[in-house]
Amino acid sequence: MTRTGGVQARTKRDHAVTPQAALTPPARVHTHPQGIGRTPPQDATEARMSEDRIMSDALARRLLTVPEVMEAMALGRYKIYDLIRSGQLESIQVGRSRRVPVEAVDACVARLREEAA
Repeated sequence: MTRTGGVQARTKRDHAVTPQAALTPPARVHTHPQGIGRTPPQDATEARMSEDRIMSDALARRLLTVPEVMEAMALGRYKIYDLIRSGQLESIQVGRSRRVPVEAVDACVARLREEAA
């Protein structure tokens, strides 16, 4: 805002912001590719339903992204890439993107279960 003769004049860039609104943090937005622009779920049940829907959409496809594999296997990014590097988790390169077949995730989980037994 600019001052003109003791009165505050608004410029095009200024927005009317109340003191309370200035202190309120903005609402968080999901960062998942399929969740961009949505407001966060309000309760735990809605959050689980949202996650189940995302996972069912992802598993309906034949190839998964690394973040989707992370979600499906409940492992971190480093561990997923470590499994890929060691050959325990099959993946393919599509252009500059890394994709993991759904069957490879199932096979890797079965192999890890056998090793643990």
